[in-house]
Amino acid sequence: MKKLVLLCGVAMLVFASSAAFAAKTYEINFPSPYFDRHPTVVRVFKPWTQEMDKLSKGQLKITYFAPNTVCPEPEIMDSVAKGSIEMGGNSWNRNAGRLTMGEVSQIPMLSRSPRAFAMAWWDVSQKYPQYAPEFQKDIKLLFVWASALTQVHTTKKPVRKLEDIKGLKFIGWTPPSLEYIKVLGGIPMFQSSADTYLALERGMADGVFCPIAPLRSQKLTDILKYHTIVDLALSPFWGGMNRALFDSMPADLQKLLLDNTGLEFSGVAAQSLEDGANEDIEWIRKQGKAEIILLSDAERARWTTALAPLKDSTIKKVVASGYSEKEVLTVYDYFIERIAYHTENSLKK
Repeated sequence: MKKLVLLCGVAMLVFASSAAFAAKTYEINFPSPYFDRHPTVVRVFKPWTQEMDKLSKGQLKITYFAPNTVCPEPEIMDSVAKGSIEMGGNSWNRNAGRLTMGEVSQIPMLSRSPRAFAMAWWDVSQKYPQYAPEFQKDIKLLFVWASALTQVHTTKKPVRKLEDIKGLKFIGWTPPSLEYIKVLGGIPMFQSSADTYLALERGMADGVFCPIAPLRSQKLTDILKYHTIVDLALSPFWGGMNRALFDSMPADLQKLLLDNTGLEFSGVAAQSLEDGANEDIEWIRKQGKAEIILLSDAERARWTTALAPLKDSTIKKVVASGYSEKEVLTVYDYFIERIAYHTENSLKK
């Protein structure tokens, strides 16, 4: 009898130990380039972290952090890979010389929908994972999203047609935007977003190529009087978790994360950028201090033709990073195919 009681006691200890292990709480820090008031953070990231807490019954405690808090913003990818932070997200092309295949997505005039673009890029990441080695070894890719669309903004001269760009000095925040300006006949000037207000105020530049989203928060709407909606280009972003951490989680928590990220979540995150941009456009209109200029389809087609050479130059640049031309064109063609698919199907939902 004593032996039976002893065995039962051991069994109960084993069960208690297993239950304690199953109920382990995972404290996960999650930074991105966006501050707390960004629409994607407010409408997508933070509600998602709350839902993960609820669905996991408190086992997944994911805390969102603004950039340059738990780690420097340029180091988010390395920090996640090393495990110094558990989760993060950033621009696909934030770290020079890495994830170079992503540059094909920044060829201008590919899509007018961040949602369709993001879902198409998720499809690319799943079909061709070999071109993103960081997400095979050290980071578990959970979702992607897209930037807001790049538009043209000026202080004094409105841009109503392609010829209006010629000779104007435009600030670009990224290497691709500087290329757009140059090819369209403008004079490119590289400035950080933080320095743009001063450059425009002092007349050092005539305008800026950038999304609508940051203009209001950075007070640029006080200076910019014309906003030309061209829908020039988009950029992909990634969101992922340290792979060793993900692999160490129980199967049910892994499944919970995978079921609540992926393709649909990518589309929702990107849609928040488009929704935010549309709301900011309406806000600008209501202020009555600036003009929103919409290009006709015929005029936009002229811009598309003018920017066409950037497809070949971008493909050559990616080839120079170590891929064959066939590989690059295969990824590009599949991406275009998926954009068309999601534009036709996903946007109807």
